[in-house]
Amino acid sequence: MARTSSISKKSTQEYLEKMRDRYQSRGREARSRLLDELCEVCAYNRKHAIKLMRPGGYRRGTPKGSVPGAGRFTGRVSAQ
Repeated sequence: MARTSSISKKSTQEYLEKMRDRYQSRGREARSRLLDELCEVCAYNRKHAIKLMRPGGYRRGTPKGSVPGAGRFTGRVSAQ
């Protein structure tokens, strides 16, 4: 069963900005309590909330500086 939040998307973004500032300046135990509060208010899973509390926010996609296709197996083996 999916949990839903009762606050608007804009309000959630404003709340996240304030929580991110508080989260960055706290110790381990206080961060844990802030995550509990965030999960309760916004109906987020804890892992998702942790990602949102990063300094740059939630990052999706390919990490900066990575080369597309690097490390991908092409199916060819070079003969030596």
